[in-house]
Amino acid sequence: MEKIDTFCAYVYEKNLSQLNNFDLIYKSGIGSYNPYTWSRATLEQIKSSGSLRYFDDSIVKKISAYDAFTQHMDYDYETDYNQSNKIFEKREQILDMNYPGSLSLVMLLDLKSDSVKNTTFYEEMRNLNKPLLTKDIIDIKVLTNEALRLKTLVGVRRDFELPRLVKDAIDLIHLLEIEYNLN
Repeated sequence: MEKIDTFCAYVYEKNLSQLNNFDLIYKSGIGSYNPYTWSRATLEQIKSSGSLRYFDDSIVKKISAYDAFTQHMDYDYETDYNQSNKIFEKREQILDMNYPGSLSLVMLLDLKSDSVKNTTFYEEMRNLNKPLLTKDIIDIKVLTNEALRLKTLVGVRRDFELPRLVKDAIDLIHLLEIEYNLN
């Protein structure tokens, strides 16, 4: 989410005439949402076969809570993914991405800013000084708000929800190891 901070710092308290289209492309290359994944195949098989009835009630409750939380995380993932898409859609309304050597431009956006900013290609593209597609600073502010919302959402997943899910999985595995002497 470092890219979001860089983007927000660049646009902070600037008007449209102070913003460079290429700099905005580069700095708003926030990236796509990096999903987390898991498989519920075994759990779904246990549930659909009726095998949960063979487990102790405390284990069933723990399994059910874990299952519910993974479903919550699936919903959160979809929310985050949609937020990421909103950012890209808004960028497309603001930025003129049609530069010579656009394949190089795509590669540029994937590189770290420190290594790219000092290249001849970066300076040449920046100096083309293409106008933004928008004539309203509000569009930039909306893009900033959308990016900050994604940063908040991803921060909640990374700092709170995913660690909790990992802890719940470890606790459940430990409980199963104890109950069924799997050590």
